[in-house]
Amino acid sequence: GQPAQQRSVTIANAVIADPASDKLVTVLGSLPATVTSSAASASIAAGQSNTIAFSLSAMPGSTSADVGLAFTSHATTGDDINLGSSTVHITGTVTDLAVAVIVGKGDGLLTFKNGHYVLDLGDVAANSGVRSTLVSMLNGVTYSAYSERLNGYYSGLSSDGFSLALRNPINIADDGQPPVLLGQTEYVEGGKQTDLGLLGFDPTGLSLGRHSRTIDFYALTTFGNFPAYGGPDAPITVEANVTAGVPVAGVPEPATWGLLTAGFGMIGAAMRRRKLRLA
Repeated sequence: GQPAQQRSVTIANAVIADPASDKLVTVLGSLPATVTSSAASASIAAGQSNTIAFSLSAMPGSTSADVGLAFTSHATTGDDINLGSSTVHITGTVTDLAVAVIVGKGDGLLTFKNGHYVLDLGDVAANSGVRSTLVSMLNGVTYSAYSERLNGYYSGLSSDGFSLALRNPINIADDGQPPVLLGQTEYVEGGKQTDLGLLGFDPTGLSLGRHSRTIDFYALTTFGNFPAYGGPDAPITVEANVTAGVPVAGVPEPATWGLLTAGFGMIGAAMRRRKLRLA
């Protein structure tokens, strides 16, 4: 998630400072429920200034409102002088960040610890055939006019008995490093999901013992023309133990599983993106 964005206006008392200079009093008009602000200074001495910061609330939606500022010249003795008023036009949008949920259906047991997934296929007999799990990406945010779309990138598997073909393969350069071939997912609205592919493991011809490979997954959340935001990497390590005979008791049964990706975890649903403009 991203921190709340603020915009501010600065009000200055431009009169030359001397013992007879008036102070500038600023009164901030009423704000819409979707906008909060820091308090206007009770009075600004000659040659000084004050800043009023505005920010949007955490509730999704769009804001377009005019907020008044009334000015008075105040002397220690004598009458106050009305200096008129000005208007601050505030516009902004609050959105729900997408929540990436990796889900699958098929063989294996998925666990999550310290930002890392492990899909354990358990004991697999060398002659038992292919184990497979359909891996998908779900946008866990509730769909609304202000929910963000989810997409991302992931690596494939094609060695040591493991396989996961890339959809829409592309080359991505990372900080001057050699390009990395990744699969790009389509954009997914809130509550919808897209398949990454069928993850398979074929023990035929493999040595006995533990085998593992890792799928890297990178989630992005986007809304309209706003810049895309991403979370930390969410690798999924797939493991299998190849045995000479039939699988032993306790092998994970085929199951449906799903966990939040790192960076868009339990707090992800509570995050909001704020874009605020002042004119």
